[in-house]
Amino acid sequence: MLGQATFLFMGILVVSYEYLWFLTVVRWTPTFRDTLVPLVLGVSEIVPQFFLRGGTTWWTSTSIFVLVGAAAFFNTITRLEPELFSSDGREAFREVRTVLWRLMMCCIGTSLFAGTIAWSTAFHEVRLVSMIAAWALGTALFVVVSLSEHALDRVYAIFEIERRPKKSDRKRRRITATG
Repeated sequence: MLGQATFLFMGILVVSYEYLWFLTVVRWTPTFRDTLVPLVLGVSEIVPQFFLRGGTTWWTSTSIFVLVGAAAFFNTITRLEPELFSSDGREAFREVRTVLWRLMMCCIGTSLFAGTIAWSTAFHEVRLVSMIAAWALGTALFVVVSLSEHALDRVYAIFEIERRPKKSDRKRRRITATG
């Protein structure tokens, strides 16, 4: 159960992280669909929490949550246009679009995996299967964040924007704060 709860918590963090980086990189006038998608995704994040002790139901609801995440990425892909980036942002557009497709495919694969686990928990020891599979889901979350971070680094480099302060700047701030 701890692995499942940890996955759900990390899932909420990753969804928040993804939305925050989308907000910094792309902007468009929202439509009803843009309002509906995050709400449906939020509900799908909450539902598995009601089934933490239920093996098959938890895995089924988790599979649906991740599939809704794939649909949310697809929504962003369909709304993404080169004009949302500056004239020299064509490369950034391609980079963001590519990472969105990869993230969507990662979610689809993870959803299929969770669905397979849901099916197998009906026939095998639920605790063992769930413990092993929860670690695999955690790995999928790590992949999603890693893909996003790598793409963001490249997009920010295209626009010559520093994402993180240089180490010397961080040291200077620490010295100033303590001195």
